[in-house]
Amino acid sequence: MKEQEIKKYPVEITLYRNATMRIKHYGINILTDPMLSPKESFMSFITPQKNLNPTVDLPTSLDNILKKIDLVIVSHLHPDHFDAKAMEVLPKDIPMICTHEDKEALSEMGFSDIHGLKDQLIWNGITFTAIYGEHGNNELEDKLGPANGFIIEAPGYDTIYWIGNCILNNEIKKVIHHYHPRIIITHSGGAIYLDKHHILMNGYDTIDIAKQAPKSKIVAVHLDALDHCKETRESLRRKIIEEEADNIFIPLDGQKLVF
Repeated sequence: MKEQEIKKYPVEITLYRNATMRIKHYGINILTDPMLSPKESFMSFITPQKNLNPTVDLPTSLDNILKKIDLVIVSHLHPDHFDAKAMEVLPKDIPMICTHEDKEALSEMGFSDIHGLKDQLIWNGITFTAIYGEHGNNELEDKLGPANGFIIEAPGYDTIYWIGNCILNNEIKKVIHHYHPRIIITHSGGAIYLDKHHILMNGYDTIDIAKQAPKSKIVAVHLDALDHCKETRESLRRKIIEEEADNIFIPLDGQKLVF
């Protein structure tokens, strides 16, 4: 069947903060990387012994965020992606997808319906494919661990590639050219570890993704929420204008995008 003959249904992406999103896909409400703590309630990633993160509050109540959630996806267990508040407030029987490396840790927290994904899983009609990513260069792998991304596919819906906390490399570009995702979610905050290590895509990396996939909608998140992220929404907007990368969207906290 030709592409233009396939019925497409809308995908909704609501950004709450950082990488915490509600993705509505195939009628399923998916909560990603729940960082649910109040402002300045856990450790700084720059200043020792200081609680400076998150740098902003959530835009809505926990009740609104958790309402009618069907599934939680956790890309990795760093506190800016799964924090103590999430461990406290999420129902222990809520279905969860995580990397196979993190399944045991989530089980020890009391969660009971965990799918540790190493390759691929079909859950309620949606196909989830784990895409391994590098959270920094090789010398940081033991300290930071992997940070998987995910391909999300379902009949009649645009394919999503949630890249996750990964630096840009040729493997990510290969994934884009293999799956041709219509929606690509980038973590674009340009985080720096120990004042020198690049551990997250920045604005120019995000623009590179947009040029690799000119027909895709690029949704840039992981901005303006943590003290070690040097790229901001404003600095990314300036780069987008300079490079004329008009397929990049930068949602505000609390904003819903519909594609």
